[in-house]
Amino acid sequence: MKAIIIERTGGPEVLTLQDVNEPAAAEGWVKIRVRAFGLNRAEAYFRQGIFGNLSEPRIPGIEAVGEVMTDPSGHFRNPAKTAEGKSMLEGATTLTLIIKDVDAPVRTFEWTLN
Repeated sequence: MKAIIIERTGGPEVLTLQDVNEPAAAEGWVKIRVRAFGLNRAEAYFRQGIFGNLSEPRIPGIEAVGEVMTDPSGHFRNPAKTAEGKSMLEGATTLTLIIKDVDAPVRTFEWTLN
């Protein structure tokens, strides 16, 4: 799958598109096909080095929207639409995992891409 990777600090030019391994959904997580993701100010600070140097390559994006592809619990039908979910700090990918918990629930709704 494809992902945006930050391997070193700097400006937007340090963002690269690379192939990475597809995540596997375990109990308590839902795998989604990402249709949109958000980058917040903290992620820009990580990229710029304001929070220090990166210790390892990082996939940004803690907010993601897309279609549920795998739900080990069977709660969500596949594919289902999902609203914002808290990802594993890896929303800037074609597939990501979002956590199912009471603090950041996964919500589904119907929507279309124009």
